[in-house]
This record gives sequence, structure tokens and C-alpha cells, in this order.
Amino acid sequence: MSKKDRWTEAEILLLPSGEHDYLERKAGDLINDKNFEKDLAKVVSALANSGGGFFIFGQKDDGSFDGLPEKRGRTPTREWLEQKLPHLV
Repeated sequence: MSKKDRWTEAEILLLPSGEHDYLERKAGDLINDKNFEKDLAKVVSALANSGGGFFIFGQKDDGSFDGLPEKRGRTPTREWLEQKLPHLV
């Protein structure tokens, strides 16, 4: 798989189901969990330690989508995550 900036739901559904060393899925409601930063740090560290991979945020383990809020406060969620991630690892 190659790096992509944006994925469609159809492309995500074509990814292999189940757990893999290079693919992690997390439900979107994790963003509201009190342990969000800790859990996200674990995901990012695991992918980094395994040589990289893909993190699908907003898809449950059963393959259904629950999505993410469009914004966190006034900041687009994608931008908010890009600001958060470097401080978690």
C-alpha cells in the first residue's frame, strides 16, 4: 500500500479486515474518551515500532463507520490531530 493523503470510505472498505501489524482501526468516539491521548500515543508508537502503517480513525473494529466531528472547537479535526500527534510520541 502506498501513502495517501485522503481516503474514501470505499477505499477503506477494500482494506483487509481484522488486525494487522500495519493497520489499526479506532472508533471515532475515542476522541471524547478521557484516555484519548494515551490510547492514541499507543497506536502511533505501535505503528512506528512495526515499521509504519495506516491508522483509520472513525471506523469501528466491525468495519462500520462512526466518523469524527468536523471540528474540535474552531479547529478542523484533521488539523487538531496533526497538532496533537507530535506531542504524543
